[in-house]
Amino acid sequence: MDKDWTSILTRLLSEESAYKSLYDHHPNLIFVLDRQGRCVGTNRTFYLESSAEASFQDIGLTALKRIY
Repeated sequence: MDKDWTSILTRLLSEESAYKSLYDHHPNLIFVLDRQGRCVGTNRTFYLESSAEASFQDIGLTALKRIY
């Protein structure tokens, strides 16, 4: 069975790019927590809404306070 690796790779990169674009440019705050509850990722809106001087962990705590 001959696979077209180029088209598979192109499709995967396209899907990842679409997800990354949605994540980065979404107007709502998005943050990702690990299993210990630490903030491990945020989108651009998150940084725009938060203090530029706040640490990454502080930003996660601020978001959690907004939610709960």
